[in-house]
Amino acid sequence: MRCKRWAGILSIILAVVVCSAPLAPSPVAALDLNPYDYYQVDYLVSFSDNEVQEGEVFYLDITGQVTCIRDMPFGADRAEVTEKFVAQHRETGDTKVLNEGYTVVVDDVPDWAGETCQFDEHIGLSFPPGSQPGDYDVIGQTVHADIDGWDVTDLIPESYKSRTIGMVTCVSNLEEPSGFAAVAAGTSQVDLSWVKGDGATGTKIVRKEGGYPADRDDGIEVYFGGGNGASDVGLSPNTHYYYSAWSWNDDSGMWSDSYATVDVVTRGKPGKPAGFFAVAVGIDEINLFWTKGDGATGTKIVRREGRYPTSRSNGVEVYFGSGSSASDTDLLPDRHYYYSAWSWDDDSGMWSDDYATADAVTGVEGLTVVTGVVTGIEATSATCHGNILSTGGEDCDRRGVCWSTSPDPDVGDNKQEDTGSFDTGAFAVAVTGLSEGTSYYVRACAHNSEGYSYGDEVAFTTAGSPSPPLPPSFVVSNLTISPGEVEPGQVVTISVMVRNEGGTEGSYALELVINGEMQSSREITLAPGEGRTVSYQVSKSSPGNYEVMLGGQSGGFTVVVVEPSSGTSPAIPSWVSWVMRHPVLLIIAMPVLFFFPFLL
Repeated sequence: MRCKRWAGILSIILAVVVCSAPLAPSPVAALDLNPYDYYQVDYLVSFSDNEVQEGEVFYLDITGQVTCIRDMPFGADRAEVTEKFVAQHRETGDTKVLNEGYTVVVDDVPDWAGETCQFDEHIGLSFPPGSQPGDYDVIGQTVHADIDGWDVTDLIPESYKSRTIGMVTCVSNLEEPSGFAAVAAGTSQVDLSWVKGDGATGTKIVRKEGGYPADRDDGIEVYFGGGNGASDVGLSPNTHYYYSAWSWNDDSGMWSDSYATVDVVTRGKPGKPAGFFAVAVGIDEINLFWTKGDGATGTKIVRREGRYPTSRSNGVEVYFGSGSSASDTDLLPDRHYYYSAWSWDDDSGMWSDDYATADAVTGVEGLTVVTGVVTGIEATSATCHGNILSTGGEDCDRRGVCWSTSPDPDVGDNKQEDTGSFDTGAFAVAVTGLSEGTSYYVRACAHNSEGYSYGDEVAFTTAGSPSPPLPPSFVVSNLTISPGEVEPGQVVTISVMVRNEGGTEGSYALELVINGEMQSSREITLAPGEGRTVSYQVSKSSPGNYEVMLGGQSGGFTVVVVEPSSGTSPAIPSWVSWVMRHPVLLIIAMPVLFFFPFLL
């Protein structure tokens, strides 16, 4: 036979079990019948996603098989059931409708031993606008059932009409603020700006020191309102502040799950100048170069002979301004000059505590060359600099650089030279064919009839190849099977934690195998360092031990045989009394009563 629609309405199939007088002499007797005497039912229930936003469609997937294990006296022609799906918040009890009505029709049922029917349902669910974030129990509620045109809804006991299927988490769909920026405005104020997140009516900003606030109460509230900018005042100079910003919606009363961050250091004492160095140019001039210190608007340079100046008044002022280079002229030949440089900030009116130093020796009468800084350092090349300070009255016929992986290189090692007629002045040489990640020593050199003259050596290291990011690496852990022992048809929840411990995003095929047979395969995509708990709900009707394999984790559960209870007969409920007067309707409705709860 062929199953046209969801065979998951298997409860109605059992109507044929009680449709004959010998099998069901009365409604009360019909209630005592065991549906598992005639059918075996195996099914798997899972959600397409366990974390969803309001308005996002996710799916309840139900797959399984029904097998007739005992010939039926006769069968029903048509059965129909409509289910409503709701979600109840675990903390507040608030209830939201996920699907108003999902109807399933069975036009034929297996009624001979050995006949089977497969089913595979894909039921769309979604949280309505205004749903409160949090964990929800998903509940299936029977709202209508009929068999061969007879409305049997009222025959179903209330305890059978509502069933908890599983749990999902509703998360806020508010976007965090974007373009979050902070600018230090003096020593005690930070100006903040942002763009409100999508769906937000307001923004809350929290400040702390030592790290970003991790929640809305983790620090000092700086701002909470509907604007796009604010000033944080009364701060301490030269202090590192961290800010986090959340979005808020007045209508839904919800906050964004994620938040934006920014940090800034208030103005205070500036850092000392960086990259400070001195180069002698001839016998009476030294050129100075530097990068202004962090938070500085200007630089002051002082010169001495014999040792570095230790205060801003301990020597001759060479420069005080906002530039990044200067020339110290009218110096004496063959003299060693020492320089110290301090940073200044106009806004805070403060000097740097520390200072940078550099020194150089002016040229002498004769061939004199100095080695400059190395620039443009790559994996296999660099640009080396030199300067002929004095030729001794005779132009040079060669100038260049020599280098080695050992100190004190000379032209007997590696060299790169230009030939011609050269007077005093600076020059640059492109050096190629170097090895990656290797330390080198270089000296400038020049030649005339006096021979070679060398500058001091300068060391540098070529760049190395960047390491590629690590591939995705998935670890499956924390297999949980609950409960470990169930009765036929009861739900078992199976879950594991899947985590990507690699360096790039990737996907992992998570396979659920029970007693060696594949039950489900789900592809899990995770970013580096991300972890997710994945759950399944399964039910088995045959007693026995079931071995579970999920993502390399193993475990099991047991379906036990339920022994019939003995004792006095229970009191007949009021609804049964009504059924006593309508036995035919009850007999037809028995499948709804027995099987539908096990399928959802």
